[in-house]
Amino acid sequence: MKLLKFIIQSFALILLISGCAQPKEATHQSLTTQQLPILLDFKDLTSATNGTHSYQISPDGEKLAWLKDSFDNNGNPYTALHFKNLKTGEKGKFNYWVSSFEWMPDSRNLIYVPHFDNMKSKMFFFDIEHPTQFVKPFYDKNNQIYVVDMLFNDTENILVRHNGGNAKIFNLYRLNIKTKKETLLFKVDKELTIDGFIIDDRVKGGSIFAYIKDKRKIYQFGTDKLLFDAGKNGEVAHAILNHSNNTLTILANNNSDKTQLIELDLATNAINTLYSNDTVDVDKYYYDNNHAPALAASYPDYQEIITFNPNYKKISLFIL
Repeated sequence: MKLLKFIIQSFALILLISGCAQPKEATHQSLTTQQLPILLDFKDLTSATNGTHSYQISPDGEKLAWLKDSFDNNGNPYTALHFKNLKTGEKGKFNYWVSSFEWMPDSRNLIYVPHFDNMKSKMFFFDIEHPTQFVKPFYDKNNQIYVVDMLFNDTENILVRHNGGNAKIFNLYRLNIKTKKETLLFKVDKELTIDGFIIDDRVKGGSIFAYIKDKRKIYQFGTDKLLFDAGKNGEVAHAILNHSNNTLTILANNNSDKTQLIELDLATNAINTLYSNDTVDVDKYYYDNNHAPALAASYPDYQEIITFNPNYKKISLFIL
């Protein structure tokens, strides 16, 4: 959901277009005599010849990180994490196999959480100031780990859920990435009772504002007040606390067979439909630094983009 990440990736792909094998010309008899436009290979628009991809700029806008297909000393392929200081031009890389990553709020560390076929996960933090230092995973036991919130107002902590070896119970923790200590924030008392949390990350260390139950109902944490119900056979795909105007922005069915983007006023319980399409689901949306909706997209045989903030109008063409 990070708008800046998508922008950087889109621009990077465009800038890195290079020559690939040309596609075959038309051979059908109805086309061979026609004046046709030059054909473009799909790879020309989606790949770079040097094996680089997944570009992300740091939150402070001063560093760039990306993945590059590489080979180790024995000729075995792996994907390495590279970075560059955009002010000084200094470059570096980590000699670990990394398939995905995210910048941490401090713009110094990068996080990588691989999930394995044996239902186990690990969590790695890479420090760009010490790229050659051995990186030990934070969790290296029979855990499944999921990052709940990166806490962009707190550079020392993140919120995670993991099962601690129990296959079905995922408790919520605050993890201090400096001390490697975790604090239990929510303990699940029954199996599969909580499907997700809505976090207020304006609070130092983060606090639980609401939780999602039965995949379709949102309850306020502490009071257990029902805030929203997506309806029978409905589902809440995503929900976030909007810091700008005391609302919840929710991607859900809202008693419809189509997923809609709605806004729930927490003071009045009024529901405002921000964007819906009669024929297809709303596919995705993006928000700004205050968690206010910026863009939304659906695909009714073509890409339809709605802009909520005029400042994002110029970049809407790069959202796929």
